[in-house]
Amino acid sequence: VAAGRVVRAIPTNTPGTHMLALGTGGTAFTANIGGGSVSQLDLAAGTLVRTVRTGLGPEAMDVTPDGRELWVADRRQNVIQVRDARTLDSLAAFPTGAFPNRLRFTPDGRLALVSNAAAGTLSVYDVATRTLRAAIPMPYDATRARPSPLTQSLGAGPVPLGVLVARDGRTAVVALAATGQLALVDLDALRVVTLLEGGETPDGMGWVGR
Repeated sequence: VAAGRVVRAIPTNTPGTHMLALGTGGTAFTANIGGGSVSQLDLAAGTLVRTVRTGLGPEAMDVTPDGRELWVADRRQNVIQVRDARTLDSLAAFPTGAFPNRLRFTPDGRLALVSNAAAGTLSVYDVATRTLRAAIPMPYDATRARPSPLTQSLGAGPVPLGVLVARDGRTAVVALAATGQLALVDLDALRVVTLLEGGETPDGMGWVGR
């Protein structure tokens, strides 16, 4: 990163490689939307370990903080799959909202958050029991809507995309692409507490030190 150069490229040999999640022990995972699969990579060796078919359009994904499980959401089937992070064997599957776009765990591994772009909600799951705790509606102000090819394809609504979890695990930020806002979600109360300006079609977010 400091030198601004690519030092290695690892082929996945499958179309539509998009999201990437880091595991433990130098392992990474990619969601291959076009291939309907997930790939496991060895970063130290620079090799593709295995690719496993998971559905029709996997995209949102994250690894539990303990490194044991990979959760993958399929945006065409509206299903979350739980996979063993060592073998990619299937452990469980359950439904989520329409067009799951991003998936993030809280730092303590207690909750999993999934933005459902077409449903306009943030699903909150209990990781230990793999059950839905809440489907939080994201606010939608139609007067602020600025249609784009992406948001128009997902219907009228706030189109929640990127999810960022605060380091203390008590607050999440959800990017509302259709209205250019960021929704701050209280993860204890399970509700939206305020809205911030997010610029045009916000999506990916990250923490930056002051």
